[in-house]
Amino acid sequence: ISILVVAIFSTFLTGMISILQGRKIVEKEAKKVLLLTAIEYSNIFEKEFNNLRLHQQSLESFILSSEDSLNSQSLLKRQKLIANNVKYYCQHSHPFSLWVVFNPDFFGYPVVISMYDSTGTGKYIFEPNYDIRDLNPLGEETQWWRNAIKYGEVWTSPYYWDPWGKYIISYSKALYNKGTPFAVMGSDFNYDSLKNQIKKVKVYESGYFWLMDSSFNIISHPTYEGQNLRNLKFSKNVLATLSNKVYQKGNVEYEFENSKKIMAFKRLSNGWYACVSAPYNEIFEGSKFIFRVIGLIIILTIIAGIFISYRISKSITQPINRFVESFVKGATGDLSIRV
Repeated sequence: ISILVVAIFSTFLTGMISILQGRKIVEKEAKKVLLLTAIEYSNIFEKEFNNLRLHQQSLESFILSSEDSLNSQSLLKRQKLIANNVKYYCQHSHPFSLWVVFNPDFFGYPVVISMYDSTGTGKYIFEPNYDIRDLNPLGEETQWWRNAIKYGEVWTSPYYWDPWGKYIISYSKALYNKGTPFAVMGSDFNYDSLKNQIKKVKVYESGYFWLMDSSFNIISHPTYEGQNLRNLKFSKNVLATLSNKVYQKGNVEYEFENSKKIMAFKRLSNGWYACVSAPYNEIFEGSKFIFRVIGLIIILTIIAGIFISYRISKSITQPINRFVESFVKGATGDLSIRV
């Protein structure tokens, strides 16, 4: 019986170690895949961000290249040239939009030079002139103006721009003359197009890609779009990791709607976060067959071990039992017994 118990225990222990080791390997590979996915899509965003900056820098260089004094007369003189340059950049670099809004308080009158792709097919049109002072100074639709003037440059959260009838995300930068802002210029993402691209990302069965800005405002998410991560119950582990600026990329485990999930993230150059999340159980879905096979092998090995142990123990104990029986008979006076 001792041999049998040892055999069963050894087989079971070996099998369990194999399963646990297998799960660790699968989990490690899954985290690697999630992180590579996050990095892959973060690179796509980085390319778009860099394009926006290049568009803005090209136009900025042209505006600042004039030797004329910055005043209402010089602006009138260069307005058409700036518009032609905006048109040229749009037709050759193909941004969604490119614009410069001059400060009406600096020049005494409003001037807006703005082009955008109205159909998503490269059909650029000029936006009608408007006065920034007529818009709500604290509204979402003017965050690109006030925050650029306040901080120098800014990436906005998504907002609805009524003249275009579209939700957009803007990158804007203020231009200064002797410490006074004389214009804000920038370019935009078509937010609806961005969301459609994100929704196409396939991660396991129900995993998803999501995007968050530097203040943890969720830009795109299947459930929590428009909310702040700090206000969500599941976010403790996620926030603790993302708040540590040492980590530019990595993995985090967290509980979400009674389901354990694994998240990979990559911090973008503008402070945003490209994230990929997947349910923990789906990670092992493809490995369940392997684990079942291992389990079956363990069971068959235990059965085989029981059978072999039984035969071995029987081959050992039977001669001993016969010897004991013969010895007992001899001890009782039966001298015919031969061992």
